[in-house]
Amino acid sequence: WERAKELLVFGLRMRAGIDATWFEGKSGYPLSQVLGERGGRLIEQQLLQVAGQRLFLSDQGLFIADAVCEELLRE
Repeated sequence: WERAKELLVFGLRMRAGIDATWFEGKSGYPLSQVLGERGGRLIEQQLLQVAGQRLFLSDQGLFIADAVCEELLRE
């Protein structure tokens, strides 16, 4: 589970973001499961964006990437 969260944060720091299929193959967990409710709130707040199978930081989210990633890593 910790590895999946690390992959999530690492992937979000790349401008291209994370492909959901790649993520599940590498982590063993569906991206939606790792995002959970926190990820849903960040999407609603437009700090994260979804386009097709990809998840990435929005332009607004890029400015506070550390805070977004910290929120996703919280237990």
